[in-house]
Amino acid sequence: MPGPIKNWWLTLIAAACACALAACDQKPNVGIVAGEYVGQYGGATETFVLQQDGSFTQSLDKDGNNIYAGSGKWRIVGGNLELEPFMQALDFEGRAVVIKPRRFDIGTAAWDATGPRIIFSDDDKYWANKQVGGSRK
Repeated sequence: MPGPIKNWWLTLIAAACACALAACDQKPNVGIVAGEYVGQYGGATETFVLQQDGSFTQSLDKDGNNIYAGSGKWRIVGGNLELEPFMQALDFEGRAVVIKPRRFDIGTAAWDATGPRIIFSDDDKYWANKQVGGSRK
């Protein structure tokens, strides 16, 4: 009997690997990207709400105080997201939340379907998770 059980486990492992690889190659589109994203770093919480109509809101709260709240437009360009305007809440060198976020006319973020999440830094240390089913991961 070990033969069929072993084959069943191998089939299950192969199917899981195939699903994981498919998620890695998933291209972003408005339907899967739109939603609420939350990042927590340096004792602060940053929230992005990307609407299907291309609008978004961004807010940063720390110690019960709102540091920044704004809105703009977002779009998918070449597999990445562009947010216009974008406020950078994290100091990349010091890895600390900045009291006065730095404003950029356009901010670029990578889409990671395996999270799902949006990543704002090349080293993956500034990112926000998509909230699924109303829960914050």
